[in-house]
Amino acid sequence: MQTKFMESDYITLWTFQAPEVLKMILEDGIAYCDFKDDFALETQEFAHAYDWMCEQMKLRITPPESPNAKFPFWAWKYYNGKKEAKPRRTYDNMRPAQEAVFMELKIHKSRVLCSDFELWHFPLGGWSLSEEDIEDQKKKEEGWNLIFDESFNEPYFTGGVKWEDRPIQATFWCLKKEDIVYADLLQTQPGRKALKVKRIFKTRKCPLPTKSGKAVMSCTEIG
Repeated sequence: MQTKFMESDYITLWTFQAPEVLKMILEDGIAYCDFKDDFALETQEFAHAYDWMCEQMKLRITPPESPNAKFPFWAWKYYNGKKEAKPRRTYDNMRPAQEAVFMELKIHKSRVLCSDFELWHFPLGGWSLSEEDIEDQKKKEEGWNLIFDESFNEPYFTGGVKWEDRPIQATFWCLKKEDIVYADLLQTQPGRKALKVKRIFKTRKCPLPTKSGKAVMSCTEIG
């Protein structure tokens, strides 16, 4: 029996990926991330934070479907709060790469773990997310769980800014062909700040019901 999903069961995300990732998705129907962020991997400075995030994903969302999913993909839910959710397609957001693929995604919520991008820097830095200086690593990591808490709004850490007005990142184990709404190839242009943008993939959409019964569009059929 096929499970019926509603539009509200999905979350819209945006991500910048290497062209090779899209190529893998189109050829195999799915892509996994088997490496950490290049900078983090090279320096090993942030390895513990990335491993901690992976453990949290295993606890909080649908577990990885394949052993090839060693590390998560990263995307934006809110680039600069809900009012500016979609990130700008600029060189600053894709460097140091000379070309990247910008994708809009629609993924089932059960596969996605959202967290506060700014507070994520506390695990990255190994800092205590508390006004107290906590040395015990286990207690420190327990405090890091606040990066997933939408209700956490301690002014000392958030400036009193609500969750929906902050930059919110999203992590997930794999990228499927049916997740993609569209994909644009972004390329740098010598001597110019503006990027060359080319639409290279788009779904052929079919209706998906909402709670009101009105049909909306969802990327379930690929053209």
